[in-house]
Amino acid sequence: MTNKDLRKFCFIGEGAFGRVAHCTTVGTKQPVAVKILKRNIHVDRELQMLTGIKSLDPDKHNVVRFIEAFTSGNYACLAFEKLDRTLSDFIKQHGKLRAEEIRPIARQMLVTLDALKQIDVIHTDIKPDNVMLVDHRQQPFKIRLIDFGVAVLASESNEGAIMQPLFYRSPEVMLGLPVTAAIDMWSLGCLLAFLYTARHLYHGAECEYDVMRLIVHVQGQPSSKLLSAAIKTHQTSDLLKGLRIRSLSDLTVYHPKARSESEYNDTQSFLSLLRQMLHPDFDRRTTPSEALHHAFVRESGKSTSRPNAEVPDATAGSTTSLIPATEVPRLSLTPLIWMNKRVIIISNNTFIMLLLITTQHQDTFTYITDQSTHSRL
Repeated sequence: MTNKDLRKFCFIGEGAFGRVAHCTTVGTKQPVAVKILKRNIHVDRELQMLTGIKSLDPDKHNVVRFIEAFTSGNYACLAFEKLDRTLSDFIKQHGKLRAEEIRPIARQMLVTLDALKQIDVIHTDIKPDNVMLVDHRQQPFKIRLIDFGVAVLASESNEGAIMQPLFYRSPEVMLGLPVTAAIDMWSLGCLLAFLYTARHLYHGAECEYDVMRLIVHVQGQPSSKLLSAAIKTHQTSDLLKGLRIRSLSDLTVYHPKARSESEYNDTQSFLSLLRQMLHPDFDRRTTPSEALHHAFVRESGKSTSRPNAEVPDATAGSTTSLIPATEVPRLSLTPLIWMNKRVIIISNNTFIMLLLITTQHQDTFTYITDQSTHSRL
């Protein structure tokens, strides 16, 4: 295939490394999406990953169908099947999904993650913009995972590397711990929470410190064992004392009261799966093969398509946080005062976090804010 074999209709997307055009082939009139990139090391890396995933069946394993690569001048072009729209666009148009509508998406994505794990690939960029509906009118909630531009081989991943979008970044990546396929499971959990609420789970955070603080607040802190192994740690204390208690169960406030016992049970089963996907310890987080046997995923409930004319929810497309940004205190980095406790400071160029290593009695510690007022954590 060359650029002469295609007729371009329009550009349909743009990312950090290039643009995507909607085209049709001149001979067969087949619609395709062509990713147009400047030729560099990123293109070679993506092409390597796409060659690897060609061993997977797009219909069975729910990965985008890669057609071929070609060049046009100084640009590298990657041709893919033309899909419908991203989950991000769908939520903006139609609003949050019910648990029964999320089920087929969760099931398909778990199949995808299980398949990627078998071929040693970690996607590292799972988010609503990178999961697309195939044809929602004809195949409701049939999806494909797209964009393998920053995917890595698990055997070649580097500890301490920055990867994943901030709101979908796993604790182990922020702590500089070994990178495994479990980081994709974390991102998938965040994605499913977004579909349920039309809000990013950690939206409002501006840096890794904010995200980690919210994770500890909602799901608990990583174990002492993992904190001790983290390469972005030096010395800590306990944190978040005095803050209002929240948990993943609070997600239900964004939906009307369940209309039946079965709907209530379905929602509770969904939240149970989320807790397992979003465990702060990667070695205790559920795996794709385990999650595929979870009661929520195994349930045979049938979801239905939403008509295009459906009026969006009043909160659709909102990017407000489950935990409002005003509740994320901004700490100055100095001075810090603690109460005669052995502590570990988790830090990198973006944040400093203070976590108590011992699981026994925890004394309070104080910090001085930017307004020079003392606050208890």
